[in-house]
Amino acid sequence: MNSFEEFDYSSEKFSFGIWKKILKLVFKRKKYLFAMFLFVTGLAVLDILYPLMNSYAIKTFFSENPDFSKTTFFILGYVGISLGYLITVWGFIRMAGYLEIEVGFDIGNEAFRKLQILPFSYYDRTPAGWIMARLTSDSRRLAEIISWGLVDMVWGCFTMLGILIVMYIVNWRLALIITALLPVLIAASIFFRKKILNAYRKVRKINSKITASFNEGIQGIKTTKTLVIEEDKNEDFNKLTTDMKKNAIRAVIFSSLFFPTILVLSFIGIAFVLRIGGGFIVNARFGFTVATLYLFVSYTMQFFDPVMQV
Repeated sequence: MNSFEEFDYSSEKFSFGIWKKILKLVFKRKKYLFAMFLFVTGLAVLDILYPLMNSYAIKTFFSENPDFSKTTFFILGYVGISLGYLITVWGFIRMAGYLEIEVGFDIGNEAFRKLQILPFSYYDRTPAGWIMARLTSDSRRLAEIISWGLVDMVWGCFTMLGILIVMYIVNWRLALIITALLPVLIAASIFFRKKILNAYRKVRKINSKITASFNEGIQGIKTTKTLVIEEDKNEDFNKLTTDMKKNAIRAVIFSSLFFPTILVLSFIGIAFVLRIGGGFIVNARFGFTVATLYLFVSYTMQFFDPVMQV
């Protein structure tokens, strides 16, 4: 059980060749892919429009001279945005689900075809349980990452880019605050990404060994009982599960630290926006209003949300 050792990929650089093969499987489903991009882009647009709508409502209904003649317009606008959220969320979940199933199906088929042409020596040195783990749980996990990872990436990029553009149009001075926080955000994301990725790689690697151990334990149960080595097998298996638990806890710890770190950055941005924007309102500078301040506070919170969702 312990003679086989999986290759350690933790020091490997990003492989464009491997991802090129995977993306070929994804682009085979162009219909689902295009529809998913369309729905996710629509969701990002709605996320940008909603605070603008609220800001305009504050400016229209809560100013010194409120104008209630546009009430019907706002009601229809909010109903339209709500329906837009309903359609886009339903659409991207449906399309991403289809893509996940189809890509998982293709990966499984490609892997099975590959097994048919491998030499006997491969099966001599590779445990059957390890192969089963790659063909089942790991292939499903890869399909899940590809489909829902694309959703998060497209939604996050369009939302963050759109927010920055609108903020610079409305008031470039306050928009510089968010821009100044970007290097810190990128540095924190890279640091935690490496830690979390390495930890989860170890978890998946040990999980493959555990699956192999299960398979070998069942197939070799007669030999185990004949040689009376149950205790040795239990000790080896307990070691594997203990290592997996330690690495899983380590991954969870880094993941739990990442969220509050980004949250603190967003609160720092909000504090600067409130301080500087509040000064603009008090001193009546640059035509800054309470509605504009709300818009920037809302956008600052939304800007960091895609990073925390990843």
